[in-house]
Amino acid sequence: MRLSHLILMLSAAGIVGCQCKQGTTPKAEAQPAAQAVAAAPAGKAAVPSGAFVAYGEPVSADGASISVQQLLANVDQYTGKPVRVVGTVDKVCERKGCWLQMADGGKSLFVKFTCPIEGRLIPMDAVGKQAVAQGELAIKEVSEADARHIAEEAGKSPEEVAKIVGPQKQITLKSPGAIVYGLK
Repeated sequence: MRLSHLILMLSAAGIVGCQCKQGTTPKAEAQPAAQAVAAAPAGKAAVPSGAFVAYGEPVSADGASISVQQLLANVDQYTGKPVRVVGTVDKVCERKGCWLQMADGGKSLFVKFTCPIEGRLIPMDAVGKQAVAQGELAIKEVSEADARHIAEEAGKSPEEVAKIVGPQKQITLKSPGAIVYGLK
């Protein structure tokens, strides 16, 4: 499916783009995570093990999680329900770290964090690391202008941005924070 047909986004309160106030958001100290689940139950993803850093409001390192790929294959099943998503950080907002893109099995999901988060939330060195975000999943429609703004922030080429026409479907997770594994 092309970007112009579906923008996958985990978002807070339907906010798009970097609209949080500037300042500094303290990150939580690196903590050891619970041991990874040896074999995740059917439909669930194993949470990585090892040290992690929490950003924004607390996100549990324990409990059942679903992979980005599993979530996208079953969006209707999770809509309107709380969900924990695990994936690899593929991109981070260069301006403020107010969003990240999580990837898994060739599928990717745009994760937008809630305001009022002050300053940079997710650091650029999170790219390539495992992350967990949680919140309530919703599906909504965003304007062409907002969809283009998101694509520009994600580093899409002008040609790719120009292909976005009309309102876009958006998968949203109202998420106040994330944990990222392998950062110090």
